[in-house]
Formats: sequence, C-alpha cells, structure tokens
Amino acid sequence: MPKSEMDFRNILLFFVSISFILISKIIAQEDHSFYSKSFESERYYRIYLPSDYYENTNKRYPVVYYFHGWSGRYKWDAYSISNYPYYKGKPRKNPPFVDEWIDYTKNHDLIIVAWDGYEPKYQPGKAEREGIKYGGCTPYDYLRAHNTNRNIRGWDYKLYFRDLVSHIDSTYRTYANRNNRAITGLSMGGLMAYYIAGQNKDYVCSVSSFCPADNYPLFGVKGKQVVFPILEMYRSLKGIPVRLTMTDGDWLKYNDLALNQLWSVADLTHFELNVAHFRNHYAADTEEQLDFHMKYFSNSNETSIPKSWNYVSPGFTTFKTFDYEVAIERDEPALTMLDKYNAGKIKIISRTFVPDGKIIQNELIKLKTDLPFDEYTVTSYNLSDNTFSNPGSEEKDGKLQIALNGGGNVVGINGGKLGDAPNIFILDKHNRDYLYFEVDKEYELNLNIVNVGNKDAEDVEITVSTFHPYLTFKQNKIKIQNLKSGEALKNNNQVKFKFTKFIEEITNGILFFEIKIAGAIVDTQKIIFFETPKSPYIKAENVIVLDGRTVKNVPVFHQEKNAVLRDSLSGGKGNGNGIPERGEEVLIYVRIPKGISCNDTNSFHKTYLINASDDLYTTVNKLKYDEKIRQAGATSVSSIVSISNATPKLHKFDLWLKIESLYNDYDDQTAINPVYTFKYYYRRIKINR
Repeated sequence: MPKSEMDFRNILLFFVSISFILISKIIAQEDHSFYSKSFESERYYRIYLPSDYYENTNKRYPVVYYFHGWSGRYKWDAYSISNYPYYKGKPRKNPPFVDEWIDYTKNHDLIIVAWDGYEPKYQPGKAEREGIKYGGCTPYDYLRAHNTNRNIRGWDYKLYFRDLVSHIDSTYRTYANRNNRAITGLSMGGLMAYYIAGQNKDYVCSVSSFCPADNYPLFGVKGKQVVFPILEMYRSLKGIPVRLTMTDGDWLKYNDLALNQLWSVADLTHFELNVAHFRNHYAADTEEQLDFHMKYFSNSNETSIPKSWNYVSPGFTTFKTFDYEVAIERDEPALTMLDKYNAGKIKIISRTFVPDGKIIQNELIKLKTDLPFDEYTVTSYNLSDNTFSNPGSEEKDGKLQIALNGGGNVVGINGGKLGDAPNIFILDKHNRDYLYFEVDKEYELNLNIVNVGNKDAEDVEITVSTFHPYLTFKQNKIKIQNLKSGEALKNNNQVKFKFTKFIEEITNGILFFEIKIAGAIVDTQKIIFFETPKSPYIKAENVIVLDGRTVKNVPVFHQEKNAVLRDSLSGGKGNGNGIPERGEEVLIYVRIPKGISCNDTNSFHKTYLINASDDLYTTVNKLKYDEKIRQAGATSVSSIVSISNATPKLHKFDLWLKIESLYNDYDDQTAINPVYTFKYYYRRIKINR
C-alpha cells in the first residue's frame, strides 16, 4: 500500500476514534416508556445516563429516582420555567432539574430516572411543551383531605414504583439492590418521595425532598382512603437516612420548618436539614442533595437490612416489608403502624387518623415472619384491654405466624437466636403518640411498664433524660425490684418535671428512656413531646359550641383576604342548644384577641383538642379538614369532639385547645413571593353539661 494511502487511512482511523470517544462522552438523556402491570398501562420516564455509560459496558451504577411536582412531568418541572439570572450567576437554559441532572451525571457515576406521576388520560393539563400536556392538574392520584370527593382511582403508586425499578434494573446496568437506590422529589413530588420511600424501604437506602408540599393526601384502596399527612411520615422512614432541602424564599418554608422541628427529634436513623439560599419554591442545591445519596450508596451487590425500622400502611390491609408479611381483616379505614424496635420487640397499632386517632378494636392482624416456628415463643400485651396472650402459631411452611386482635399490641419474640431475656416496653397510659406539657406546671408521667420477654427482670432502673434546655427534672428515675415475665406495672409518680421557659423555636422534644437491668443497659426508648406556652382559661362569651346549630354574624378571620368578616358558623350533631350533651358531636370555636396577622383581631377560630384522654367522657373519633385558601393546598385541622352517653349530669368539661392562626402576604406587591405562615395559640375552657 502506498505510503500516502497508509497516512490517509491512519488519519481517518484517528478521527473515527476521536469521534467515537467524543460521542461516547455526550450525555445520554433518553425518553422511554414501559408497561406497568400495576397500572395496566404504558408509563413514561426520562433517564439520565453517565457520560461513560455506552463506553464502559461492564460498569454498573446506582440510581436516584426523581419525582416531579404539581404541573410537572417527567421531562421537566413547571415551577418557574423562566430563567434565573440571580441563581449562582447562571441563567437557565432548560426548565428546572434538566440542567442539574445533566451536569451531575456528566461528572458522577450515577443514573437518574425522572418518573411521570401524571395521568394525562384523566388529567389532560392546560398547556403543552415538547409534545406532552402539563399544567394545572394534581398528579399522583390523590385528593386533598379537605376535598369530599372520594371518586379517585385508588391506584397504588408504591407498586408502580416497584414496576419501574424492575424495568430499569432489567434494561440498564444498575446495581440491582436497595443499597444503591434512592428517591428525591420537588414539592408535591417531595411529599411523594417521602411516602414512596417509606412504603419501599426494602427497595431504597435513602430519601430526600426539595420544598415538599403540605397537602393532606388520601391513600389506600378506593373507598377506604385515609389521610397520611407529610408531618407524620417520619413514622415510616426509620431505617434509612432522610434529608430535607428548603429554600429560604419558599412560600412553604414555614411548613418545612415545622416538619424539621418534629423530624429532628423523631426516632429516625438519620435526619438532616439543608437551607438553600434561593428566592423561590425550587429544587435548589441539587448537587449537594445528590451528594447526600451518593454517600450512602455501597456500589456492591450486597443488601443490608436495618436492625430497627418502622412502617405505616395508610388504608391498605396487606403489605410486606423486609422480613414481615402482614394481612389485616377489618371493615373500618385506618392507618396501621408497625414499629420494629429490634429483632424481638414489635409494636403494631391501627388508628383512624394520626397522631392520636381512635384505636381500631374490631380487626384481626396476622404477621408472618421468616423465623422458624419451633424455635421461638411469642408474648403480646394488648394496649386497650391490658391483657397478655401467646399468639404464635405455625404457618404451612413452618414459619412463625403471629395473630393479634384489635386494640393495639406490643409483642415480644423470644428464644431461638434471640435468646431468653426480659423484653421491656415503656408505654403512655393513655396510648398517646404525643405528650403536651405547659410551661411552669409540674408534671408526673403516667406510664405502663410491660415485660413481654420470657424471663423476669430483676433490679430494673429506668432513667429519663432530654436535650430540651428548659426541662428540669425533680425526679427522673424509675426503680423496679422485679418485673415478671408477662407482667405490667403502672408507674404514676416516679418521674416529675416542669418546663421553666417557653421558646417557640424549640417546642418539640423527646423524653429519652434508658433501661438497665442489674446495672447493664439493655434498651432505650423515646417519646415525643410538645411544650406549650401558658394557656389561660377564657370566659364563656369567647366560646362557641356547635352541636347541630347555626350561629350567625360571627367575626371570623379570612386569611386569603387578610380581613375579619362576618360569617354564619354551622356544624356538629345534637340538639343545638350550644351545650355539650350525651351522644353529641361538637365543634368548638374560640375567640382570640390577636392573631398572627395585624388585621386578625377579636375573631373566632377553629380548635384542636389536646387533652381528650384526660376526661373520661370526651373522645375525638374524627377530624375536620379545611383548605387554607391561597396556602398552596395546605390544610387546617380541627377536632370533632364526641360526648360519651355515660356523661354524668352537671359534669364540667375542662378542655385544653390548640388554635391555628394563618396569614399570607399574597396581595403584598412588595413581596418577591407570597409567604404562607401560621402560629399556634393555646387556651383552656370550662363548660358545664
């Protein structure tokens, strides 16, 4: 071959090689679809592949799944599509998240999958971009709790997520295990990120959210949906690291700050807050958010299971998580909460709502475990009737099955590899999930201390502590000489304390219980509390009781108009005389002299009953949900108080009430964005029957 031809061929091969390398370095952003068995339809997604994905064909990658927000789709988020020249000095070329995902996968070994939470068939949208509809519709198949229309499809998005994961793992080179999967999302997608992660902890190892929405969503099978607020979703996230990113210019920032207050003291494996300096509702600091997930990926094919975890099934009566399968027989819609403290200690309880809804009594719960039946014994304690039982039985495959009646139960699994030992639970006497304490009042804890182990506990010492700076203990140790197996002791006066100061920024806290047996620490437990300011008693003329009546011309603050208007108030069930009577349901309104808005003066507000369990004759069996107008779908919650048929004549109700005051600056022309904020006030009332 002539030298000139060889030179030309070599040059050509050189350019072909260079071109191949350059092409392989182009970021792969691809739009695809797959068939979801759960939804029985074709579903769409966009995948962002690392720059070397098609070059290094033996390499595998972890995956982060991204959930878009309201009005978004899998190709973009519709929030503020316009450029942002003031954000880190970089104007936007693409809608939110597109640039960020491209930049990150260019420089990191990570696959990002943006799923589609939209339902174009049912929610066609009001605008079009890149050939698909979007805008003005609620994704993720849930309605807000204040919406009385329950005609939703009831599709189970946690199963759809598993369909998508299965498709991605079988189509792309991923590490196909929970140690290399994570979820993040924006706004309504941020709420769903927490929900889906909590439902699929056996599939994901971490979760994060950008500016999550404060909607009160309904989940569950069609016709039996229940409310699972985002504030309460920590109940299903123990066992994985959790992150919250909020922007300091977000109109929802006060909701996110309330979430941070509670979640930072909740019993989570890890929780962290990041405040991004950005003046809008947005997925900001995306690189740091993705770095958070990269930190927890293991880049191996091993799968780890956390030693302790929790789970909430909102409305669904069958579920599987880690090494437990649960099947429930009941008619009433409820949330079932399962807490696995360790391998041998479980709490399971079903409530009509969280935090402190009615405990379901008429149900049968079956827990199937991976443990061999012939090696283990089971002791359970019923939270409602205070009885012990031994509910273990053998499943067909020789596995241990535990059958529990309603009323809530704490369960000890003993023997086998777990050994024989005491197994102690510390329980609030009234089965409250949260405790409320008023500043400058002395308190004593009312506890039940239960041993569901198969051995007696000798020389028990329980020490109570807290990180709250203004809680002082007068007495903080409980001593029990002997707590027998299958025994429950009531403790009413060994823990005494008071709060010396109220600081609004640190109202949430935990009581930390350290359990010692014969001088050795065997376990710890936590109970969440809320500290409140002084709650004065108010006069009768500042209280309206609705028991099936209408009261006209009532001054009520309307936060969307930032004004006090005259309304007619109706509600409750009863004879309409304005006095709580046997068998009635009442709504209570209270007048406060000054709300959070400067225009909110001398007006009546709905109330939430804190101390229902302190009175034998009051219960709260259901809540009333009302939309906060111009508050981005957020919801106000008030109590519907039920009066017992056994209430004595002349009984005096002593009620402690929480009152929410709302404000937004929606019409403030000087504000960059509307600010949605709220504050709680506390009052006490005495009402004679």
